[in-house]
Amino acid sequence: MKAENPMLDYVEDLFADLGRIRVQKMFGGAGIFAGEEMFALLDKNRIYLKTDDDFKSQLEEHGGEAFIWTNKDTGKTIHMSYVSMPDEALDDQSMAADLGRKALAVAKQARQAKVKSPRRRL
Repeated sequence: MKAENPMLDYVEDLFADLGRIRVQKMFGGAGIFAGEEMFALLDKNRIYLKTDDDFKSQLEEHGGEAFIWTNKDTGKTIHMSYVSMPDEALDDQSMAADLGRKALAVAKQARQAKVKSPRRRL
């Protein structure tokens, strides 16, 4: 996949402070993972970070735009919880790492919220 898109090496370098970064092709774009947590998306050479309401507002104040996905088969549009990274962070690895850490924390929190407690056996 890297041969197809040189942006993937850039993404790995940009978020190197977060540890091992893995990029996985999906839905015409790619998911960006730190460990097992998908904290960002790459679509059309644009990086989108996982957000909650507060982080979404912060990114939008700096020019970030929501990621909207349209299912090609049904035409249904889905507003996802990802917002584009501000342009200034693309040239500032320290800023990108800080934003990446926030997105990673949001991704972990979202996953933990989905985990249900184990059922009791009678």
